[in-house]
Amino acid sequence: MVMIKIKIKIKNCLFAIALLSLAVASGCAKGGDGIVPPSPGVSVSITAPADANSSAIYPGQAVTLTAVISNSTATSVTWSLSGGGAIAAGANSLTETYTAPSTPTSAVTITATLVGDTSVTGTQAITVVNVTTAVSPSSLTVGSGLTQQFTAVALPNDAPQMFTWTCTVNGTAPCANFSPAPGVSSANPAVYTAADSCTGGTSNCVQISAASTLDPTACSTSTCTVAKVSLAQARVNGSYAFQFSGYDNSGNAIATAGSFIATNGTIVGVEDKLSSSGWAQYPISAGSYTPIASANPNSNNSGTLTLTTGVSPSTFQAVLDGEGDLEMIEADGQAPGSQKSNPRSVRRLARLSRLVSPAWIPPGTALVMPASFRWMETETL
Repeated sequence: MVMIKIKIKIKNCLFAIALLSLAVASGCAKGGDGIVPPSPGVSVSITAPADANSSAIYPGQAVTLTAVISNSTATSVTWSLSGGGAIAAGANSLTETYTAPSTPTSAVTITATLVGDTSVTGTQAITVVNVTTAVSPSSLTVGSGLTQQFTAVALPNDAPQMFTWTCTVNGTAPCANFSPAPGVSSANPAVYTAADSCTGGTSNCVQISAASTLDPTACSTSTCTVAKVSLAQARVNGSYAFQFSGYDNSGNAIATAGSFIATNGTIVGVEDKLSSSGWAQYPISAGSYTPIASANPNSNNSGTLTLTTGVSPSTFQAVLDGEGDLEMIEADGQAPGSQKSNPRSVRRLARLSRLVSPAWIPPGTALVMPASFRWMETETL
């Protein structure tokens, strides 16, 4: 009986020792604290230029890549390239310079391999895209003798903003008055003065484009947005509405509103007038616009506008703004004075009797101005 108990105790002892050995072995595999250490790793990213986008690198662009090593005592990597372009010598460094090829490609991968353990790598995929350009404004009408400025933007955003401009009429002929000159690279806006003749209609007959200096296609349909310009035979062209108020030469309050249509130099319309004599309406039976010569450095898109009614002609010094609105100074001697354009409420005017209190002057406000002052505004409808 005693011998049996001793044997049982020996077996229990041996079992406990086996369990202890297993626990010790397991602890050794995980580390002293029982936690499995993380595997070493390498991550790669573009760090310069700061705004560079790995999915939109432009041809010829040079970028700096940086490798970050984690969970390793190693301090450097070796670099390798798959795809177009070039890297430096691939030396044992945490940084590398990549230069994109001259043509677009999406099959570029740069790999950083941990020195001392070639199984640990990090990669950065790169896509090289064409530089594209957009010209603004992209579509508009320019009146004869008027000047219009154009600007260009190159994408990606960090691409050089240098352009070679082209301006053609009727598809092939160079524009008569355009700068910068063809073939000259410039970062400045382009300027076009309408002094051309179109054949087969004036719609979109002038085309203006800006090619990036990095674009080998010199502005193909896939890389450039072309501005299309239609030409108007006269500077003042379209439907206009106007209103003005103030005092006549006798110090009496006066207000006038009207509208006219200008079609290639022909002007017709109607003018309503409210004065001390009452309300009256006069047809605008004719008119003309005579521009100052564009060669005059003080032309400023300006000229003389004449509206002929059944009573007397009204003559104005007029300046066209970029949207086709007119800013006027009356110059016929009936009520001379200065003017400031104000397009508010122009479209809702119908009869002069509604203009007793002009929309832009708060009710009850005293008008302090010379007796001859007139304020006139116009807007293209």
